[in-house]
Amino acid sequence: YLSIPQVCVTSYNASKYQISIRCRWIMKTRDSASGDMEECHQMSALEDCEVLLNDLADTSDLPTSLIITNVDVSVFTDPEQKAKFEEMFELIEPGATFGYFRSFRRARVTFESPDSAARARIHCHQMQFGESVLNCYFAQASSPEEGKDGHLQPPSPQRQFLISPPASPPVGWEPVEEREPCINYDIITALTNLAPGEPHELHPASETQPGIVVHVCEEVSALEPKREKPTFIHTPCPGRSCNEESS
Repeated sequence: YLSIPQVCVTSYNASKYQISIRCRWIMKTRDSASGDMEECHQMSALEDCEVLLNDLADTSDLPTSLIITNVDVSVFTDPEQKAKFEEMFELIEPGATFGYFRSFRRARVTFESPDSAARARIHCHQMQFGESVLNCYFAQASSPEEGKDGHLQPPSPQRQFLISPPASPPVGWEPVEEREPCINYDIITALTNLAPGEPHELHPASETQPGIVVHVCEEVSALEPKREKPTFIHTPCPGRSCNEESS
């Protein structure tokens, strides 16, 4: 048996690289004595992709790479299955390159043009390969603002300049004058009024509520005399007879 997908594009959003696809699977019987039917079905599926791409909008802003998820384990262990897996995408573009991620059961397929990536996305999405159903997604396209060296760039230094001048100040940078330290004179005055041994009224009394008065205690160490350390008297060794000493 050979499963052939009939694909119908229902919606397309190039800005988010999403193509909504509705697939219908048809089981075809292939004659064991001839392999012409399989090749014919593959070519007809690719022709359907060409028709669908003609109906789509401009695909120049689409990525050129696909992320294939749920790849069958045999692709990573069996060279023959790996060759069949790559052949599916090489039918669309012979110069496609592959990168495998065995731990995640994923593969990355890179094409030379966005049209080839879109054809592979339509043709291979939800396709049965081995014992797994493949899922094809567009890889995240790199923006032109990113570095050409392929490394992650630091964020733009819009608010990274402190009061001190940086090593290389940008054009138009001006130093900011430091403000005076915030001093709460009310707290300092209240602390100075707290004298040891004198009461301090926090809340005055009223007809319905009692007053709150704090009595500041003096230092206890200054009032109590220092205790002398106890002396331990050594206990004398009891006397012993000569016989006990000789034994």
